[in-house]
Amino acid sequence: LTDGSNRGSIQISKNVEVSKVYSLHFEGEIADNRLGVNVPIKTDSVNLSTTDKSETAYSLSVLEDPVILYNPFLDKLLAYDYAVAHGLVTASSDARDEALDVNAYERTIPIYLHHGADLSENEYTIKVFQINSDKTETEITAADDNEFNEIAYDHITMDLRMVTKADYVIKAYVDDKKVDQWQFSVGRVYPDYRVRGTNGTAIAPTDTERYDKAMVDCDGHIVENAENIISILWYTATAAKSKVQHNEGGETLYTLESTGIGVNYDDDWLDEWTESEQKEQYAVALDESENEITDESGDTLIIN
Repeated sequence: LTDGSNRGSIQISKNVEVSKVYSLHFEGEIADNRLGVNVPIKTDSVNLSTTDKSETAYSLSVLEDPVILYNPFLDKLLAYDYAVAHGLVTASSDARDEALDVNAYERTIPIYLHHGADLSENEYTIKVFQINSDKTETEITAADDNEFNEIAYDHITMDLRMVTKADYVIKAYVDDKKVDQWQFSVGRVYPDYRVRGTNGTAIAPTDTERYDKAMVDCDGHIVENAENIISILWYTATAAKSKVQHNEGGETLYTLESTGIGVNYDDDWLDEWTESEQKEQYAVALDESENEITDESGDTLIIN
């Protein structure tokens, strides 16, 4: 440098890799005016190196919305399962795959762990925790009967039928050290719907039974096999009996005698209506001894 207080000094710029060490010294001559000679000098060596004090950061990339809302009225997979179970359609892998859309209860969430800008090449572990109301966390494993069917390093698979409202956090571990986490929540949607009876025929004097079937619509669409989603209770009222409950389901068949309907002008009338509510989340089926109920293949059954 030729100007300022650093005149006569030298400035060197170089990127020094972590694996490199450079040894520098300076040599020169200083004029000694008293002796009339130039005196050679050589400084002590100075070692230059770079220390990596920060590791490349890890980051979780989860291909899912952090707020997952499950609406059973839109779930084609739920409708398919019900139809197969009741013999309404024949089981088909193609039909099931077609029903696996963004509204299905079976939700697979892809997970990626990046190390810097690249996918991690280090071995890592994924763990899932439920966040409790007091902010504590409880680890969840797919080995238990819960809403998580799979927990792997690259994805998790959930059964949204098993959740009403819950908060979770996914954590990634490298060498047993947590390197990043991602929090998400799951909630159930309760949309408005309407239930109507479809039997508008009059009661003939010779009738002994009456049949009716519910028609349910939600958001402008007819809901097929709505008893899969909502609990429908059938009631009647007559001059003799103000409220008689007959059965639950999408259809009803009851004896007119049970309603108390009369044969005279002032008591030969019958009112029929339904009361309903959306069914809650599924739970593991238990017998009277609190043992889990399984099917012929040993799979645990769930009910709601």
